[in-house]
Amino acid sequence: FAVLRDTVERLVSAFKMRATEGEAHWANPLDWLMQAWGRLSGRKLYRMSIMRVPVLLDFQSWVRLVFTARRVYPTLHDNHIAPQVDFVSDKTKLFRFEDGLAPVFAWIDEVTETTPLAQSFHRRRSPALEIALPDALRRRIKRYYADDYALLDRLPRPAPAASPTHTQDAL
Repeated sequence: FAVLRDTVERLVSAFKMRATEGEAHWANPLDWLMQAWGRLSGRKLYRMSIMRVPVLLDFQSWVRLVFTARRVYPTLHDNHIAPQVDFVSDKTKLFRFEDGLAPVFAWIDEVTETTPLAQSFHRRRSPALEIALPDALRRRIKRYYADDYALLDRLPRPAPAASPTHTQDAL
């Protein structure tokens, strides 16, 4: 089985997972150049490591860089940049991350004939960073991951939860 995620959200999350607030490092001239460019362009820069090289980048520059780097390093960032279609087949049971993980756990319990656990699961949260996502960048990401979006579009949407006819407030 696989849990697929909206690719724009997945890419933003991958960036946030690696980015930290930071200033230019005094010994790195490229940092000073990037910081000046960030100020002139109005883009927020974050410190991160690309292939073990510390850099200051904004989200748009990072997207261009990782899309290019994947041509040489297809498993870049532990495959967080790779299209999701690369990991599934026609026989893979697919779930949508945006629908929550409850359907995944329910399916696992059904397939394994086990009783659901009465516990909550750890939820990793990305840092709250300001990420600029202009329409042109969103379109570029969607083109890059066109096969992922085609796959996501084929997945059925869950039925909306039935609303109760009577609520405590109405009584």
